[in-house]
Amino acid sequence: MKVSMVFDDDGLGQALEAAAARSQAGVAQAVYATGGIVQGQVRANASSATHPDRASAARGHMPGTGPGPNVATGNYRRSIQLTPTREGENPVAYIHTNSAQARRLEYGFRGTDSLGRRYNQPAYPHFQPAADKAEGILAAQIQRVLDKMIDDLKGKQ
Repeated sequence: MKVSMVFDDDGLGQALEAAAARSQAGVAQAVYATGGIVQGQVRANASSATHPDRASAARGHMPGTGPGPNVATGNYRRSIQLTPTREGENPVAYIHTNSAQARRLEYGFRGTDSLGRRYNQPAYPHFQPAADKAEGILAAQIQRVLDKMIDDLKGKQ
C-alpha cells in the first residue's frame, strides 16, 4: 500500500520570499529613519530651554540659549551629522560630530587644560539621552514594517 500527499502552496513560498526581501529593505529604512529622529533629538538636546536671568549671564550663559551649551552660531548643532551605511548586511545609522568641544559638552570638564586654563564646566548630556530613546523608536519602526509584511501576506490568501 502506498499513500501520496501533495501540497499546493499556491505561491505561498514565493510570497514569503518576496516578503522577506521587502522586510529587509523596510528594516533598513526603519534604521535610517530612526537615525534621523535621534539626530534631531541630539541637536535639540544640545540647546534647550532658556537663560533669561542675570545670574545665568554672570555664569557665562548667553541669554536665551538654554541650560546646555551656549549657541551663538549654531555651528556645533550643525556639526551633528547622520551617516547611513551598512556593516556587512546590517543597516547602520551613525550619529556623530567631529567638533572638538563635543566630548567636553557631553561629559563636562573640571580641571586645568593643557594651556593652563582652569575649568569647572558641567556636563550637558545630549547624545546619551537621545541614544537611550533610540531602541524604543527603532522597535516601533520595525513593528510597522512587520505589520505591513503580515498584512501583505494575508492579502495573498
